[in-house]
Amino acid sequence: MTERPAIIKKKEQVEKFSRELSDVKLIALIRLRNLPDNIFQGMKRRLRGKAKFLVGKSTVIKRALENTNQSSEILNSLNEPVAVIYSNNMSSYELYQFFKQNKEKVPAKPGQIAPFDIIVPAGETDLLPGPALSELKTGKINAQVKAGKIVVAKDSVVAKEGEKISDPVAKALRKVNVLPFEVGIQLLLSQEEGLIYKPEILEITSEQLTLNFKQELQNAFALSVNTNIPTSQNAEYLLQHSFMDAVNFAINQKIYSESIMDRLISEVYSQALGLSKNVKPEEKPKDEKTE
Repeated sequence: MTERPAIIKKKEQVEKFSRELSDVKLIALIRLRNLPDNIFQGMKRRLRGKAKFLVGKSTVIKRALENTNQSSEILNSLNEPVAVIYSNNMSSYELYQFFKQNKEKVPAKPGQIAPFDIIVPAGETDLLPGPALSELKTGKINAQVKAGKIVVAKDSVVAKEGEKISDPVAKALRKVNVLPFEVGIQLLLSQEEGLIYKPEILEITSEQLTLNFKQELQNAFALSVNTNIPTSQNAEYLLQHSFMDAVNFAINQKIYSESIMDRLISEVYSQALGLSKNVKPEEKPKDEKTE
């Protein structure tokens, strides 16, 4: 029985994707829902030569990933529209940071929830007096006409954090070119050399990672010292500490040796000085007068 062309096409895609995903260092899934196509295509261009994208039906992508023995966490994330990114030149951290740093600002849409207080700063605009003035005022912007131009007289809060953005506010923000939202690629998770990385792990910055490494090194050094485990990093410290312990023990026990003779003599001398200050010399009796 002859297979339908659609089935043949799916099988060919599965084979093609399976070949491309075999023996790669990094495989990542990105969310396609609500992602503008121009943003997606722009990211593909910027990553050309570093990473490649696979887009297809979820069933095709899942079968290809199953053929390359990917982890269950990868397969369980295919419950929404996704694209696959694979690379032998980037790490999970590099890919995540690239997406984070390459977001684009976009206008507000009516009905969206303000992620923070949206403020239109005071200053001049390029708008001429006319209908635009009333549109800005309707959008809660303190607008006035000065020297033939519309100006924002003072900072204007047009939407507070958590509020729904109204249609007049959205139009007014577009007029003054205030873009309060950011759009970018959202990484769901990645698998690199058998390890799974989620966004909350990849969110850490290189500066924070350096601080964490320094803190862990200090903790490891303290642990090795407290448990007297010699290493190349703590050997000098342990020897100095042991030497001082031996010196203090010898002094306390009055054990004579060349290493501590100077300190013992100094201690005895100090004790003798203290003793001499506390002992008063005997007074000589006064001569009696001869009668």
